Amino acid sequence: MNNINFALRQILKNPGFAAIAVLTLALGIGATTALFSVARAVVLDPFPFPSSDRIVYVRSNPGQPLSSPDFKDIREQNQSFEEFGVYTPERLNFGAGKPESLYGIRCTASALRTFGMQPALGRWLTESDEQEGASPVAVISHSLWIRSLGGDPGIIGKTLRLDGRDTTVVGVMPLEFEFPSPWYKGHDYELWRPLILVGGSRGGHWLLGVARVKEGVSVAAADAEIKAIGARLTAAYPDTNSNKPLIVRSLWDELLIETASRMKILFGAVCLLLLVACTNVASMLLARGSQRQGEFGVRLALGLARRKLVRLVLTESLLLGLLGSALGVGIAFWGAAAFRQLIPPT
Repeated sequence: MNNINFALRQILKNPGFAAIAVLTLALGIGATTALFSVARAVVLDPFPFPSSDRIVYVRSNPGQPLSSPDFKDIREQNQSFEEFGVYTPERLNFGAGKPESLYGIRCTASALRTFGMQPALGRWLTESDEQEGASPVAVISHSLWIRSLGGDPGIIGKTLRLDGRDTTVVGVMPLEFEFPSPWYKGHDYELWRPLILVGGSRGGHWLLGVARVKEGVSVAAADAEIKAIGARLTAAYPDTNSNKPLIVRSLWDELLIETASRMKILFGAVCLLLLVACTNVASMLLARGSQRQGEFGVRLALGLARRKLVRLVLTESLLLGLLGSALGVGIAFWGAAAFRQLIPPT
């Protein structure tokens, strides 16, 4: 406590020096912390799904969706996937009278199960919903449930008007669920309906594949197996599959690889800013220490042990660092909020 009281007196005796040192540290710490918070949310741990590193996209290279027969062949022949489904985005009219236009997804039940999250209310889609003649059902997003349906807790089993047709609500997505899609980026999907696959041409590419690899199977191993299946399909159907090599890419690679490269450069620049801030404060403390050589000499002459003198100086530096960190946390909160406004939706 004596050391802390001494350090406080020294800071109050030199408020200009203390203010510059604290502000310099605060700016460096705040900017670095804010950007790291954004980088962690956007790049390091961006997905709320359990074991999100096992979620992959399956498509034809370069960048083509799958055909319905290709999907069925991959589903039957692969040994790498725990779940494998397909989907296609759509735009539909919701409600009667003056309907609301929103973005939705037509998908197989396995496509939703791939993400490993349970619905907040009701159930996911099931394979029975995908059969011809099945009653029309839908799963809705949490935001649509709150915004347009008033958060009705009894919504399960009620009917909605979708594209002029009565559709039964069977589930509500959890609040944190957002359907990630490398195609048609930037849309908020708010409704999921069953995808009924009947027939289909190998030349028609309109299905976007998403899968969860089995535990212990790497993305590279799954990619190798799917490429082998693609080679067999090419040999069997050269007219439609000769220019469609299959590929498996992780959720992270498909959605964030470009963003990550930019974030790494920006984060490196901000870390350099923190290093410059710390260097400047260290230089200021060294310069101030040289000015206090006479004071230190008198204290040593009066019998103060050298280790206690070192402890006095370190306590003063630590106190400046704590003040800078406290102010830096406030700047970090403000900076993180500002960064969120600047980041476009994926």
